[in-house]
Amino acid sequence: MSITLKTLKEELKTLARDITETKPLFRGAQRACSKSGYDTISYFEYNKKVTLEMKVEASERGHQHIQLSRFQYNYRHRHIAYCLLRGTPMERIETLPKDGIQINKPNMDYVNQMVAELKPKIEAEVAAYEALRASKEGPQ
Repeated sequence: MSITLKTLKEELKTLARDITETKPLFRGAQRACSKSGYDTISYFEYNKKVTLEMKVEASERGHQHIQLSRFQYNYRHRHIAYCLLRGTPMERIETLPKDGIQINKPNMDYVNQMVAELKPKIEAEVAAYEALRASKEGPQ
């Protein structure tokens, strides 16, 4: 495996760890919000009761959601690029639902841009490895 692919794999592991660490924080904040009584009263009555502390908490929850969404988006698209670079067909990376309609399609422009940036580096690394290997075997 090339150094570039190993680096990309490490980035995927880091993103997966970030998602795993961020998701419980966001989910816990969501649960705390639903227990705060907003479900039982109207929006306008709730806004009258809102304290500064609750606004800060909501802001943090929003930040956690944005951060979690970014991690998930980056992980998904980097994973697709990683698999494509390794030669996995797109049909095996993301399968279509049973009805055949995929609502949340990946941003293939972003994926193709990553593949276009990384493919020459990987090809150069493979060529350098093959040349080194051929020089160690000697002329035949």
